Amino acid sequence: EEDLSAWARRAQRAGPLLESQIDDPEAVAERSQHDLARTAYFASNPHWTDEASRAVQHAVSYSRSFSQRGDYDVSASALISVLRICGAYIDAKGRTFYSSSPFLDNPFSTDSFLNDVLEHMRQNVRIGCSRGDERQIEQTLQTIESLVALFLGIDYRSDFAHKTHANLAAAYLSSAAESILPHGMPDVLMEWMRLVGSSSQRFVNAGAPDQSTSLVEKIGVVAAASSANEAYRPVTLVGVEQLAQLTLALLSGSRDPDFALSKVRGNLKLVAAAVLQVPDGPLTDHHSTYLAPYYSATSATAFPYRFATMANVLVRASADDETAQRAIEYIAEWSEDLSSEQKDTLVLAVEKRSNATFHVVHWICKVVEVLAMLSNAPACGNPAELRRKALWLAWTLSWLPHDEGSVNLVRVYVLETIFECAAHAQESECTEIAIELSNLQLGWAGEGR
Repeated sequence: EEDLSAWARRAQRAGPLLESQIDDPEAVAERSQHDLARTAYFASNPHWTDEASRAVQHAVSYSRSFSQRGDYDVSASALISVLRICGAYIDAKGRTFYSSSPFLDNPFSTDSFLNDVLEHMRQNVRIGCSRGDERQIEQTLQTIESLVALFLGIDYRSDFAHKTHANLAAAYLSSAAESILPHGMPDVLMEWMRLVGSSSQRFVNAGAPDQSTSLVEKIGVVAAASSANEAYRPVTLVGVEQLAQLTLALLSGSRDPDFALSKVRGNLKLVAAAVLQVPDGPLTDHHSTYLAPYYSATSATAFPYRFATMANVLVRASADDETAQRAIEYIAEWSEDLSSEQKDTLVLAVEKRSNATFHVVHWICKVVEVLAMLSNAPACGNPAELRRKALWLAWTLSWLPHDEGSVNLVRVYVLETIFECAAHAQESECTEIAIELSNLQLGWAGEGR
């Protein structure tokens, strides 16, 4: 760290000299917000990171050595020192980081020092897998996730710049699953899932939700695949939990989350379809268990309860509350394609005679209630749109199969829930929704009689 700080001071002292060699420094400064003098200084002294690179290599070697001895406190401290070195390196470079662009090939967007650090982490995961050392793998994964957070703080001199280095670190974290999966380590994979979900939320909190989509897709694929193996189904549970939390994070005020929300919805549908294919029974109830973080009607930590809690806060917000206005707009965007996606999940749950049918129906009704309630919020700019989408979602319940087995299942799980939803819609003065739900309830009540 001291060596990097010394190089930063040298670059600062050399700055005026390098600026004097620019014909029109003020014009150049207007075109670029980067520290061009410092960029030039580091480019002319490529060896300035040699000492830091050796320190990183030594720290990683210490981590591996003490992991082999079973001294994980020392190995964790060694990896923390890697994070400190990277933090000092980022501070030293200052405004000399450049983001990548699909239209321009910028050689300065590639950072060999950070690339080497990530490569050390990749090798650490691979070595840990070959030795079957779960603690070493988990510590390394946690370090990569911390690097994602650290790299998100890099100043690219633009609020809309691509988070190049954070995305690279996230890609290393994401690809670690391929190394872990063949070695039968469900606990490690669960920790990996949590860290990938945490990294996704970091992108959302940094105002770059679209850049979290590759991580979202990885969560969905691994969670869906894990449902086929009983030993790995807890990984599916953690994956559903991460996607549910990410949905709430995106709805809570992220910048332009529409694309990311569509990816989360699609991957939740993928995982739900995979889980519902697993054989279920009255004593196991795998479907309800592993889809609980998103669909559970009884858990205070599941999505429906937390979504309703968020809506209660938005309803109390004043009409000029910009944060509430933005959140309600995002909820309206999120609910655009809910009806078709939830219809497929509900129909599959009924076809499988799954106990999860109750939770899916309750989820649909709860979201209908929330949309109806939010349409009366002072901060809601378009009540008609929310009520229209609530009505579309309510119509999802009319697409259920009408064979005898399905009808019996609907009578057990659906009728009372629809009645309660209609009552809540009437309380929200959404008469059209209440009437449609009442007609739907009467239709199912008379079915098969």
